[in-house]
Amino acid sequence: MRILGLFLIFMFIILFFNVFNVNSLSYSIKPDSFLIYNETSYIYYPKYFVQKIIIIQEIEKVFDNGSMLVNSTIIALSENTTLPSTLCIQNESSYGAFFYVNPSLLGKNISYGKGFLIFNETKNGLFQYYVTSYIEGVENDFILYFNSSGVVVKSIDYQTNGNIISKSVDILWKDNIFSNTTLPIFHVGHKKPISIKPGAGLNENLGYKLIKIFAITALLLVLVILLTRKT
Repeated sequence: MRILGLFLIFMFIILFFNVFNVNSLSYSIKPDSFLIYNETSYIYYPKYFVQKIIIIQEIEKVFDNGSMLVNSTIIALSENTTLPSTLCIQNESSYGAFFYVNPSLLGKNISYGKGFLIFNETKNGLFQYYVTSYIEGVENDFILYFNSSGVVVKSIDYQTNGNIISKSVDILWKDNIFSNTTLPIFHVGHKKPISIKPGAGLNENLGYKLIKIFAITALLLVLVILLTRKT
């Protein structure tokens, strides 16, 4: 009986570690992992309108040091237009183009561009972070909600200059990190990704540059929409 008891304990330990390893592997970030977000942007000034956007983020490669090569694409649904994809490298210890951080970083301030995402609180199982920046006299308040696996499930971006200029809300729509979901096909024109030099950018925060590109692109979209609606 003693031998049988030891055998059962041994089998239980093996089963426990097998289950643990399967769960860890199923939640790992690997090539072809993707996140898709639905974004709704409310523009209040100079003219009110609503812009619907889809953000697609795909992992092209994971390097030995944990850095990730991320392919990001924005689809402007209101204009049925796909902006050129952007390739950039995100370090394992920072937040950037892929809306994910290593779970071990949750609960701490996280490197983001030239500053940090500031940890605020844990509420309803989500980790809330915020960052405030200023561009051309406009205050930008960015609030993010991470789940316990390090994935952003919701973010809110406010732009104000005394009055609210715009508000953007991103909601996680689809992913294949926690499920076997396949990448949807969107019937809009796609363009080639912007190339990067091999090995370049590992020591630079290209995620920060990508965010600036997104901001500039969003402003251009606003101008185009306003001009077309006036004519």
